[in-house]
Amino acid sequence: MPWPVNAPERRRPKAPNTLLRDSIARSGMSYAQVGAALTAMARADGERHISPGRTRVGHWVCDGEQPKDPIPRYLTVLLTERLGVALTPADLGLTGDRGSEPEDRGPAGAGEVSRAASVTTARAYASAAAASDLRPGDIEDLELAVAEFAASYAAREPGVLWGEVAARRERAASLLHHHRHTVAEGRELSRHAGMLSVILAWCAHDLGRRELVEAYCDDAWVQAEQAGVMDIGAWAEDVRATEALYGGRAVEGLAAVSRGLAVAVRDSVVEVRLTAQLARVHARMRDQAAFERALGRARRDRPRLPEHRSGLFGMDTAVLEGFEASSLVWLGDARGALKAAGAAVERYEAMPGPFRAPTRLAIAHLDRALAYTALGEAEPAVAAAAAAMSGQRVVHGVRARAAHVAHRMCLRFPQLAEVAEVAGVLGLAI
Repeated sequence: MPWPVNAPERRRPKAPNTLLRDSIARSGMSYAQVGAALTAMARADGERHISPGRTRVGHWVCDGEQPKDPIPRYLTVLLTERLGVALTPADLGLTGDRGSEPEDRGPAGAGEVSRAASVTTARAYASAAAASDLRPGDIEDLELAVAEFAASYAAREPGVLWGEVAARRERAASLLHHHRHTVAEGRELSRHAGMLSVILAWCAHDLGRRELVEAYCDDAWVQAEQAGVMDIGAWAEDVRATEALYGGRAVEGLAAVSRGLAVAVRDSVVEVRLTAQLARVHARMRDQAAFERALGRARRDRPRLPEHRSGLFGMDTAVLEGFEASSLVWLGDARGALKAAGAAVERYEAMPGPFRAPTRLAIAHLDRALAYTALGEAEPAVAAAAAAMSGQRVVHGVRARAAHVAHRMCLRFPQLAEVAEVAGVLGLAI
C-alpha cells in the first residue's frame, strides 16, 4: 500500500535550555518564584502585561523556548543578583529576541553588541560587585565580640573562654566561605577572623597547648594577608614570642618578635609591646647591651601608656614594669628585679576590678620570689611564691614559672622546711 502523499513530518525533539536550568537550580529558586520575581520587575518598569507563571518558566527551561525582550534582561539581572556572578543573556542560553523592533545600537565602534545588552552587562557587573547575603550587624557582631573578649580576657578562665571564642571564629568562617559578600566585607570578615584566632592562640598558650598556639598564629597571618591588615600578624607574633619565652626557647622568641616588628605599624600599640618583648628576649639570652637598647626604646613610649591594662591588645606601664622585672631576674640583677617586680605588684593590686590582670600579678609575685631567693632571703621568697599561687587565674605559664621558682628555692635553701611547704603550695613534686 503506498504511503500517503501528505503524511505529517516527524517533529524535531525540543532541546532544553540547560544553561538556564542550571543557573536557576544554583539560585535555589523554584520556577514559580522565578516567575513571581520577573512579574515584580516588570511591574516596576510599567510592563504590566508581563506575568510569567511556573508553566511558562518551565517551557523556557525544558523546551528551550526563547522569551522575548525584556524577559532575557530581567532573567539576567535576577540571576546575577542571586548567584553573585556577572551574567549576560548568552550565559543563560537566551538570544534576547526583540521581534520586529529595530535594534538599538551602542556607541560607534561598539560592534554588533546592542545598547540594551551593553547596559545590561554593565549593570550586571555593578550588581554582582555589590551583591551580599550578609545581614545588618553580622560584621559588627564579630567586631564587638573581639573587643569584649580582649577586654575581659585577663579575668576569664581560658578553658571557658575557648568555647566562646571558637564559636565566634566558626561564625566568621561561615560568613567568609558560605555566604555571598562583597570584597570589602570579605576584608572586614578576615580582619575579625584573624583577631579571633589571635585570642584563641592566647587561650591555647594559657592551656599549655603549644601546637594550637602555632596553628592559630599561622591562621592569623593568613587572615592578615587577606584583610590587608598586617598588624594582625604582629599580634600573632606577640603570642608566639611569649610562648617561646616561657618554654625556654629564646631564639624562637627573637625570631617571632623580629617578624612582628617587621610588619607592625610604626608607633602603634603592638610595636610598643613587641619592643618590650624584644627587651625580654635579649635578657633571656643574657645580652645586657641589647636588652638596655630595647628597653630604652620601649620606655620612650611610657608617657603615652595608660597605667591600667587596656585589654589583651593593649599595653600599659604595669606590663612594662613586669617585663622589666622578669628581664632583670634573667640578667642576674636581683635588687633591680625586686624593685621592678614590687612596682608591678603594687600597680596590679591597685587596679580597679575590670582592669585586673591576675596572671601578670602572679608572674610579678614569682619574679619577687626569684629575686628574694637570689638575695638569700627565704621568708619573703616563700611568701611571694605562696601569694602567686593564691591568685584566681593560675594558668599554664604561671605553673611553668612556679616550677622554676620551686627548683631555685630548693637549691638555695635545701635545709628549710618552709621550702618544702611552698613546694606543696605550688603543687609540684620536687
